[in-house]
Amino acid sequence: MKKLLLSTTMLVLAAAVAPIAAQAQAPAPQTNVAVLDRARPDYDARGIRAGGFLIRPRIDLGVETTDNVFATERNETDDVIYGARTQVDVDSQWSRHGLRLSAGTDTVKYQDVSSEDRTNYNISADGRLDVRRDAYVGVRASYEDYKEARTAIDARATALEPTTIKVGRAAVYGAVALNRVRFLGSVERVDLTAKDVPLPGGGVLVQSTRDRKETYGTLRAEYALSPDTRLFAEAIANERKYDRRPASPAADRDSTGQTYLVGASTSLTRVLSGEAAVGYFRQDYDSPVVGAVDGLGVRGRIQWFPTQLTTVTLNASRQAQETDLGLVGSAVSTNAGVQVDHELRRNVILTGRLASGKYDFRGFDREDERLEAGVAATYLVNRNASVSATYSYLDGQSSGAQRDRDFTINRFGIVLQLKI
Repeated sequence: MKKLLLSTTMLVLAAAVAPIAAQAQAPAPQTNVAVLDRARPDYDARGIRAGGFLIRPRIDLGVETTDNVFATERNETDDVIYGARTQVDVDSQWSRHGLRLSAGTDTVKYQDVSSEDRTNYNISADGRLDVRRDAYVGVRASYEDYKEARTAIDARATALEPTTIKVGRAAVYGAVALNRVRFLGSVERVDLTAKDVPLPGGGVLVQSTRDRKETYGTLRAEYALSPDTRLFAEAIANERKYDRRPASPAADRDSTGQTYLVGASTSLTRVLSGEAAVGYFRQDYDSPVVGAVDGLGVRGRIQWFPTQLTTVTLNASRQAQETDLGLVGSAVSTNAGVQVDHELRRNVILTGRLASGKYDFRGFDREDERLEAGVAATYLVNRNASVSATYSYLDGQSSGAQRDRDFTINRFGIVLQLKI
């Protein structure tokens, strides 16, 4: 109860500073630009100029309360969480070509449950060579080292600590335009490894069975109906190979897959912008237990601008998703969400979001559903600092013979962001 009172007090304090923002009445906002993407010259950090590069460092310092640390069905554990997230982005400012370097850390400390403490790392690089005005090629690479969230679909409730996941990515990509037609393509390689975790009473939960390499190839053709609207067709092929060979063909989790989509991307002034596509996906597993997983494929992200001060963002997807539950199988994931961002004042932004997800597992009897909701208020103090108060709710439901646990989680938090 004390922790809940602490979180409520933090939100009240954050709300108390909001009236100060009334002194900073906004000039006319930009149109056809999302609230969160809008330029705010009085509140945007300038960054550090270094030759032909712009360096943008940032640190987030936060405190949060949660009423269910382990995402359990019963005997929930509450705690206070302290966090520090750092991020440095370096972007080239050249008239042609491009280079971006990024690195960051995310450190989380629990007041009581030290087993959940973690520090996540990420680093990435992306370089683009402009061959000519309407053609470019590029390479990108990234590496992540992170603890898997207790709420992840693949998380094991019996583990004494979260699983450490390491993901390396490397890709080459390019595009070329011929009058109204543009072709885009990429090839990406993903290398994922997981670390074993201890179990209650001794022993370890083997996670190396999750280690795999994935290869993706994407080809997209676009046709410009107008400067604001394009029709496109996209094909994606993938191959997933696990490092450990199975004891029997029935346990073989290797697979190959294809996705075919057709859709449109548009940017209608003052109304909406975004992209939506529908099509077909199929993932063929070597294991006869799973066989082929296929169905309607969906991918979309649309932004609607009902007023100059409000942005409504809609997201939707449906695809085959790899699962790492120690059982031979796959899942079809269906996700949809909406987020509303409103610029109450030039330096006060309100956000509300609602999302749902459904995971229909194939190869064993299980179905999961997730419902997420949240609200946030951000006060931009000046170009170097901002304060955000947040609340989020997550409800997880699982059914079937191999069901997981049901759980609900409430989180309250406040974050101070400092940037240059």
